[in-house]
Amino acid sequence: MTSGAHGFVGDGAGNEVPVTMLRTLDATSCAVWFEADAGQWKVALGGELDGLVGDDLARAVRAAIAVVPPTHVRIDVADVTFVDSAGLRSLLSALAALQGAHASFEIERMRPALRRLITLNGLEELLSS
Repeated sequence: MTSGAHGFVGDGAGNEVPVTMLRTLDATSCAVWFEADAGQWKVALGGELDGLVGDDLARAVRAAIAVVPPTHVRIDVADVTFVDSAGLRSLLSALAALQGAHASFEIERMRPALRRLITLNGLEELLSS
């Protein structure tokens, strides 16, 4: 298992934004990619978002905030294949970090299973934030 592999990409303004592979375990992984352009971020999540990710997702978001503070973040979750309650908690921690940085966000391309998990937990405001 590999956990917390890190790298950096340029944001076009001379800043480097962290790119983090949160974990890899056999054929499953959870990865997060950041693209930043003048405070406009695109974050793409992929793989399994579960208890093994822990606080790594929020930590990766906070590290990116320190480098390139966002004003608006689009979070693409189309490639997320699995989310459990611990993974949802990780996502909520990352969103709280964005709110703490006064960034607006939207979650894009949500699969029905994630939408259902969010609805069942009474977090519908995430769907329209």
